[in-house]
Amino acid sequence: MAQGLRLEHRTALLPRAALVQFMSLLPLPADSMAEVIARAIEDNPLLVRAPGGPCLGCGRHCRRAYCQDCRISPLPGQLAAAVDWREELAAAARLELPAAARPLVELVVGSLDDRGLLPRLPAPLGAVAASHLDAVLEALRRVGPPGIAARSPLDCVRLQVERLAAVGACPPLLLRIVPDHLGAVADHDLDAIAAALATPTDEVGRAVAFLVSRIRPYPTLEGPLQRPATPDLVFRDNPSRPAGALDVEVVTDAAWFGLEVDQGLWLQRDREARRWLAVHRHDATALLTALAARASMLRRIATVLADVQRGYLRHGDTDHRPLSRSALARTLDVHPSTVGRAVHGKWARCPDGRVVSLVGCFGGNRAVIASVQAALAAHPAASDAELSRVLRAQGRVVARRTVAKYRAGLEGSTGRRSDLRPPSPPVPG
Repeated sequence: MAQGLRLEHRTALLPRAALVQFMSLLPLPADSMAEVIARAIEDNPLLVRAPGGPCLGCGRHCRRAYCQDCRISPLPGQLAAAVDWREELAAAARLELPAAARPLVELVVGSLDDRGLLPRLPAPLGAVAASHLDAVLEALRRVGPPGIAARSPLDCVRLQVERLAAVGACPPLLLRIVPDHLGAVADHDLDAIAAALATPTDEVGRAVAFLVSRIRPYPTLEGPLQRPATPDLVFRDNPSRPAGALDVEVVTDAAWFGLEVDQGLWLQRDREARRWLAVHRHDATALLTALAARASMLRRIATVLADVQRGYLRHGDTDHRPLSRSALARTLDVHPSTVGRAVHGKWARCPDGRVVSLVGCFGGNRAVIASVQAALAAHPAASDAELSRVLRAQGRVVARRTVAKYRAGLEGSTGRRSDLRPPSPPVPG
């Protein structure tokens, strides 16, 4: 049988390196972005910070004590939001699941230990709940930090490597090292790993160095259970714009960090030096391009939120408007998962100083729940029908059954005797 070579032309859609880097940066919150920038400056001699320091008002890198925006429109003192990673994780996962699986989210998240691991499955689970367990775990791992809901520290390492490898953010060789060779990694026996995998020792060394320096046996939660949130976006008033309009500022773009490429190194005339620097120049340019693309996506999302959720950003839940991530994705002509990655774990600073979760900008009933809560706080003993009439008098039509549904989950109800009813006539004596 004759053998030979044949050339074929094939067309395929493959992700570019710039797209992979953009998608790896998009889910990161402000604190993680600061770490990425600091590490990039350490690793790349062409990346430097511009002269100056952080603005005393907002933190933007500038040459003076305050940036131009803070000199024109100072921000009020920050009213830091308390970050509860469990609540944030559950809220994001519920949006990824069908209605039948959502009640199980709270049970699974509540079973996570303080390090984000799931050493034991919640019990008891009914037949219906058990059928949704895999979907809930998949949703938690899709929207949460790498390694969340792992069954053990070793399983957490495996999940982190799989997720990072899927976006090209770690050496692919780790997918072969982690399942069976962590003992040899602990002994630093690179030769044994190389022999077992039929791979050069230096390649194994690079993969193990990444594993040791970047992977931890626990997921990176968003700080302790409670900590002040670092905003990714800033919404501020602008006196020069029409009343009510908000300006949007992305905190984590290259300009915010004062990041730039040092062109002075290119004055060197040594050919070998220029060849060596070409690699660093390519990496620096790629990072700035990815940062610009990430900032552009966040800015597009924030611009829509500044319009649709203007009342919520100014006054809180009572002025929240129904909005879904799918609807926002259609407006921007992007995939809903892109919006999900962009908003998960992100925080925004409002004009009055409040720091709110971007996830909180989505949903359909926050205003109703806030109105019921306010009415219940003012009239704790009122019946559901009476609370419905109070809300109707305030211009918000909420059915009695709706009041009863939301009331069940709110604190403050201390009885059913109404303080709105007229006093009973005295009993003749």
